[in-house]
Amino acid sequence: MRLLTGVSNVLKVGVRKAHFLDGLPLQKRGIDKIEKGYFNDKTLLVYFSSSWCPSCQLFTPKLKRVYEDAQREKLPLEVLWICIFRYYNSKLPPFVYFPFGSVEIT
Repeated sequence: MRLLTGVSNVLKVGVRKAHFLDGLPLQKRGIDKIEKGYFNDKTLLVYFSSSWCPSCQLFTPKLKRVYEDAQREKLPLEVLWICIFRYYNSKLPPFVYFPFGSVEIT
């Protein structure tokens, strides 16, 4: 996939530490607790979106495919999704996210 090749190139020069996130109440489907250092040695994409945003509705599925391809290829990529969805469910991408209503982002 051409886009995944581009992601691979970004990963080679990406930020390798993301300590500014340590200790925040992040969640991810399938992980009970995001431990300190979870983002070490990973390239982090911070993605802001909302359910009412037409551009986000088009882009989110594409980002999800790129993320899933990167995970399959064992590339050190993680997405932090900052979104205004009240309910996070299995239909949404498997990104790390702030729970709705977190005081840290309100």
